[in-house]
Amino acid sequence: MFTKITPQKVKHDSGYIVQTGSRESLQYLKGNIIAEVKADFGNITRIYRESLVLHKDGVTILPSIEEHELILKHITDALIFLGEKYELL
Repeated sequence: MFTKITPQKVKHDSGYIVQTGSRESLQYLKGNIIAEVKADFGNITRIYRESLVLHKDGVTILPSIEEHELILKHITDALIFLGEKYELL
């Protein structure tokens, strides 16, 4: 279950946050993990799945395939909660 914190920031009951990172990205935050993925915003939010970058304790790391897909799922779940249409590219 999500809670809307601001128009562009939501928090899930499990503790992670999804927010707009900039005009061109979405961010996933959980503890010491920050993930950012490039996105184009418009009538449909286009998410560039291969652009996902993960930072843990300030160090850029490559996420596992499972971690990559889980983070994208959390981001898209947040967009669904916000009533946003999206496309994974």
